[in-house]
Amino acid sequence: MSENFSTTANKEGKKSNLEILGLSGIFQKIAEDRRSGILVAQIKNDEMNIGFKDGVVQIIASPNRPSILAEGLRRAFHEIDDNTLENLFYQQGISGDSLSQILLEMGAERNFIKDVCVFQIQEEVYSLFRWADIRLEFLENKKPEEVFPRELLSLDIALDPEILLMEAARRLDEWTSIQHDLPSGQDIPYIAQDIYEDQLTPEEIHLLSLVDGGGDFEEIVSSCRVPEFQTWQLFQSMYQQGYIALRTDQELKEMAELDEFKENLYKCIKLYERAETLGSKDVDTIQWLAEAYESKGLIAKAIAKYKELGEFFLEKKNFSGAIDAYEQVINYSSEDLDAHEKLINVLFEDGQFIPGAQASIVYAKKLALEDKRKSIQVLEDAYQYNPLSPEVLETMATFYYELGENIDAIFTYTTLANLYKSRELYKDTINSYEKILSLDGNNIEARIELANTYLVMGEHEKGVLEYKKLGDILTDSHLLQQPFVFSYLINVCEKIIEFEPDNLSAREWLADVYLYHKKISKAKEVLLEVLSLIKPSENLNVLVSILRKLVQIDPENRDYCQRLAETYHTLNKKNEATQVLINLANFSWEKAEETVAQDQDARSIYEECIESLDMAITIDPFHLEIRQKRAKVLEALSYTKEAIEEYKLISHMTKAVHNHYDNLSALYHLLELAPEEEFFAYLELARLCERQNNFDLAIRFYKKYVYFCLEKGDFGEVLLVCRRLVVLAPEDEEVQNWRKVSLEITKS
Repeated sequence: MSENFSTTANKEGKKSNLEILGLSGIFQKIAEDRRSGILVAQIKNDEMNIGFKDGVVQIIASPNRPSILAEGLRRAFHEIDDNTLENLFYQQGISGDSLSQILLEMGAERNFIKDVCVFQIQEEVYSLFRWADIRLEFLENKKPEEVFPRELLSLDIALDPEILLMEAARRLDEWTSIQHDLPSGQDIPYIAQDIYEDQLTPEEIHLLSLVDGGGDFEEIVSSCRVPEFQTWQLFQSMYQQGYIALRTDQELKEMAELDEFKENLYKCIKLYERAETLGSKDVDTIQWLAEAYESKGLIAKAIAKYKELGEFFLEKKNFSGAIDAYEQVINYSSEDLDAHEKLINVLFEDGQFIPGAQASIVYAKKLALEDKRKSIQVLEDAYQYNPLSPEVLETMATFYYELGENIDAIFTYTTLANLYKSRELYKDTINSYEKILSLDGNNIEARIELANTYLVMGEHEKGVLEYKKLGDILTDSHLLQQPFVFSYLINVCEKIIEFEPDNLSAREWLADVYLYHKKISKAKEVLLEVLSLIKPSENLNVLVSILRKLVQIDPENRDYCQRLAETYHTLNKKNEATQVLINLANFSWEKAEETVAQDQDARSIYEECIESLDMAITIDPFHLEIRQKRAKVLEALSYTKEAIEEYKLISHMTKAVHNHYDNLSALYHLLELAPEEEFFAYLELARLCERQNNFDLAIRFYKKYVYFCLEKGDFGEVLLVCRRLVVLAPEDEEVQNWRKVSLEITKS
C-alpha cells in the first residue's frame, strides 16, 4: 500500500487531503496515527528515505549519498580525528565489513555509534525542510531491510517528529539570516585580515584552512568535517566580523585565467557563472560559457548562452557573429522556432538571400506543424528576397495544397513550372504540372503544357497520354456539342496516329471520340482495328480497355465478354473477370425470363447462362453470388439434383463465414427441392434461428427434424434434440413424450 503525498497538483488540477498537508503536516500525521513505513522524499536530482516505526523516526538514507554513519563520522569534528577516520574508511575498503562492525572492533562503544547516527539523522531531516518542489510517497508495505543497512536498523533510535519539526522551523529562520549575508554557495570566500588563532574556535580554524584554496562555499561545505548548518553559521559569523570576504566578479574571472584553475573546465565554468550573476556580463563571458558548456555536453545551458550571444551580436550589428550563434542553437535544438526566425531575419539583413531562403524553408516546415498560414507568410517574405528559389515556391505551394486553398496552390505551382522551364529542368517542370493537375484534373492549360513538355523531352508516349486525357476533358466539357470541338478532337487523334502509327493509345482515343459522339459504327470499326493490332502477350491492359469498350457497345456478344474475362484472369484480376461473367449470365437470365414470359422455350438461353457461370466458377470457385445464381439457373432447368448439391455447397460456404442470412436462404431452398431427402436442413435452420434468438422458429424446426427422425427410427438423435428442446420449451408435453419414449427405447 502506498499513499501519494505530492505537494504538486494532480492531472485534474485538484489536490488530495494528504497533498494539502505539506511536509510538516505529513510528519505530524504519521506521528499522530503511529504509522510505520518509509516516507520517500524526492526532488529533481535527489532522493531521501525516512524510516518511521510506530510514528517516530528510526532511520534515514539516500541512494545518492553515504550512509548516515559514514557521513556522521565525517562530520564528527570533535569525536574522531582525521587519521582515525582515514584509517577507518581504509579498513572498510580492505575488509568490506560495515563501518559499525569495524568501529566495534576498534573499541568504540555501541552508544557512540548510535549518537553519531542520531545526530546525522537530525541533520538530514532538518535539511529536508529546505527542499523546494518536494514530492512525497509513504510506503507501508516496503520492508526496511530493502532500503536501510541492517546493522543501523538494529540501533535503538526513536526521534520524536514534533521535536524535529520545532528545530527545523528554528533553523529555517536562521537560514534566512545566513542567506542574507551569504546569498550563494557559489561565492568564493577569502581571508580578509590577519587573524590570530586565539581569536578562533577549532572549527573556525578548520574552515579557514580550507579557504583561499579557490573553493567556493559549496565545495568547502562538502569537504569540511563540520556539520553543514554549523559550517554556514560559522562562515556568517566570520563574514560579519570581517575575517572573510567574497570575491568580486572581476576577481572571479581573473581566477579562471590562473594556471591552477585553467585545466579544470568545470571549475572555470562555475567561476564565470558566478561572475555573470554578480554583474560581469559581456560578449566574451557569454561566448566563453557557451563554448565551455558545449564542450562538456551541457547542451541545455549551451543553447541558452548561444541565444544570449546572438542577441548581443545583433545589438552590435555583428551579423556574422549572430548567424553563427543562432546556427549553433538550431544545431542543438532544431525545434527552437524563435532561433529559426531570428536566424532568417539576420541572414536577410546581412544580404545572404539564398541561405536566408533555405533557412526560411526549414523554419516554415517546422512552423507548419502548428500554423501553416504563418509558414506561408514566412515563405512569401523569403520569396520577396529571393524570387528565383524553386524550393521556396515548392514548399509554399505544398502548404496551400494542405490547407485546401487550391487556387493559390495552382498559381504558385504555375510560377514554379515556368521557373523550371526557363532553366530547362523538364523533369521538375513536369512534376509541377502534375501537381497542378492533381488539384484540378480539368486544367486545360496545364495539361497542354505537360503534354508539350513530354514531347520536348522525346517521351512521346507520355505526351500522347496527356493529349488523350485532354481529349477526355474536352469531350466532357460544355463545348462538346460544338462542331469545331469534334473536328478538333478527330484531328488531334489523327495527328498522333500519323506521328506514331503504332500508337494503340491514340487509336483507342480516336475510338473514344467516336463513342462520345455516338458514332458507334465508326467507334467499333476503330476498336476492331486496334484489336487486330494488339499482341495479347504484350498489351494485356490495352486489350482489356478495348474489350471493355466492345462489350459496352455489344453486351450480348459472348465472344467479347468471355475474351475480356479471360484477359482479366490472365492479369490476376479475379474479381473483374468474375464480374464480367456474372453480368453476361445476368443478361442471359433476363433474356430467358423474357422468353418464358412470352411462353417460348428458354432452355438454350439458360444453358448459355450456366456456361458463363461455370466459366466464372473456374476463376473463383467460392464466389457466393455466382454459386447462388448457378443454383437458381439449375433449378430453372429442372436439374434438381445438381441444384441441391449447389445449395448444399452454398450452405457450407456461408456457414463457415457466419453468413446466417444466405445460409438460411440456401437451407430453405434445399427443403423446397427435397424436404424428405434433405430433412437435416431443419436441424441447421433450428440452430441458426436459436443463435439469432428466434426461439419460436427454432422450436418449430427442431420439432420438424424430430418428426423425420421418428419416422426413420433414429431415437438416439431424437433424444439429443429433445434435450435441447426441453431447454427451449420445458412445458411442451409433446417434447416430454418424445423424450420419454426415446429414453425407454434406447435403454431397452
